[in-house]
Amino acid sequence: MATFKNTTIDSVQSITLPVGNTSQRPGSPAAGMMRYNTTEAYIEYYDGAEWKSFYEPPIIGSTQGAPANTAKESYDAGWRGTTVWLNIDGNPYELAYDTSDRYGTGENGWANYTNTVFGNNNSAISNSTYGVPSSIIPAWNVSNSSSTSNTNIGTGQLRIGREQSHAGGNSLSTVRCAAPLHTSLYYQLTDAVSGGSQTADFGTGWQDGNYGYNIFNNNTYQNNGNGYWCIMHSGNAGDTNNSTNRRILDPGNLRSGNGSWTTNNYETWGSQLDANYTPYIIWGTTDAYNEYAYIRDWNVWLH
Repeated sequence: MATFKNTTIDSVQSITLPVGNTSQRPGSPAAGMMRYNTTEAYIEYYDGAEWKSFYEPPIIGSTQGAPANTAKESYDAGWRGTTVWLNIDGNPYELAYDTSDRYGTGENGWANYTNTVFGNNNSAISNSTYGVPSSIIPAWNVSNSSSTSNTNIGTGQLRIGREQSHAGGNSLSTVRCAAPLHTSLYYQLTDAVSGGSQTADFGTGWQDGNYGYNIFNNNTYQNNGNGYWCIMHSGNAGDTNNSTNRRILDPGNLRSGNGSWTTNNYETWGSQLDANYTPYIIWGTTDAYNEYAYIRDWNVWLH
């Protein structure tokens, strides 16, 4: 081993550091030692107490290349920016981020998923519309009460129900899109309006039987029911328990007859949703006779 003092390396090429795996570290290291660790694939140095890497990986949620699964996860890792990168349906998306205890629940770290975020990325974020019978087919459309064209999917605006006479039988009309994982959520509906020549029927009668399971699995379960509602579903298609498979964001009874309404609603699952499933926000109705509702501005803060 050679010892150099006050040495200048006059080169524009490179210098080769000692190379070895973790088990080959010096037995009695001294502060200032450097080497390339082949086990970890980075240059490391000894600070007098422990080996450390020159490479500091980004905090999860801080960059597109290191997205977090939840805003809580990113906050707990130390991220304190104004936006956060979260996985939605397997891909990273940048959302507005609030590090505060936004709703006084003792939960710091919230990401805002909006109709605009979904609309701008609708080709990549899973979504679907479902309507049975055909007289209740919905659409990503707030410009036509009966069209089934997804004219407004680029803005994340939607219509549930349809201005059509009831074709008979059980009915279900839903629009859904994938959402980020989360532990708690705060839903804000700031622009919604109902209509129809038969007058929209609001109520909570749609909360019937295993409705969470039936809604997620597109099982028609009521004949011309009522309510214009919204739920967050865990994404577990096999869960038949309403207490664990869904959270009600809009109960469906916030007005009577045609007209506008808004809502703000906090819900919690108690713990982070299972990462084996993709949660979905679902708007829907079982009201099937010349009635509909436009959902024109929505967002959900997710912890």
